Order: sequence, then structure tokens, then C-alpha cells
Amino acid sequence: MYLDKTQVMVYFCLYGDEFPIDYVTETLETEPTKTYKKGEVIVRPHNPNVISTKTLYRKETAWELSTVYQESYDVKEQMDQILGPLKNKAAILNQVKAKYKLECKIFIVIIWKMEIHRFCILITNRLNLQIVLKLKLILICMQTLMKMNMTTKKAQTFFN
Repeated sequence: MYLDKTQVMVYFCLYGDEFPIDYVTETLETEPTKTYKKGEVIVRPHNPNVISTKTLYRKETAWELSTVYQESYDVKEQMDQILGPLKNKAAILNQVKAKYKLECKIFIVIIWKMEIHRFCILITNRLNLQIVLKLKLILICMQTLMKMNMTTKKAQTFFN
């Protein structure tokens, strides 16, 4: 499939060894788009090019909130869809993280014509205004690169 337009997906993942997913959902008052528990079998779609007889199991429990792929030249739109529901819940997130020893990540996936660029930001402390501002700065840089139509090699030079 050839993509003429840039598509973007953003997702927030709260993950750790084991924790009660229902408790997190109720506490955050937000329905996740995906969840899984440590030890569950990873169901993979059939692929005739891959021969595997080994059963794989989830190594962690996760609670995810994500967008779908959307045509966009402004990643901020997708970030707002994810950060909006979590914006005033930093204290709750930090309590849940501390109680169950969890980590969280925000993934930004950009499909730019036929190339896939994945930017992962690991948030280790608090989801607060300072981190959101840093994310917005990174997004502005990414938007600039997209407008400049830079290749991956040029983008690496840009960030170094």
C-alpha cells in the first residue's frame, strides 16, 4: 500500500510487572484502548513468510491509551487526544506508578510515505507541565523536519 499523505498515531503506555488493570481504569476514569496481562499468550496474525512453533507470552502487564492512524501534518493534534484525558491526572498517575512500581511511555509513530519513523519518549518521573512542554518542543522539531522533507540521515544530523 502506497501512502501519499503522512499518517500519525500516538499512544501512552503504563506498564509493569503485574497490576490491576480495572483499578487503573476506574482510578483514571478513562477507558484504555488496549490492555494485556503478564503471562498472556501473544496472538500473532498468520503470516505465511514466518514459521514459528514457539508460543510467546507477555512479559509485562500494560494499560494503553492510543489514537488510530490519522492523516496529519501536525502531531500536536494526536498528542492532545492522548494528553487531554490525562492532563489533570498527573497526581493519580504518580500514585499508581509508585504503588505498583510502574513505568510509562509515550510513543509517536509517523508513517511518512513508505518510511516508518518511531520516536519514543520514556517518561520516568512525572507527567507534568514541564514534560508536556518538552514533548511539544520535540513535536515542533519533528514538524519542521516533515515540512523540510528531510531523510532519516539528515534528521539524525539535525538532532545531533
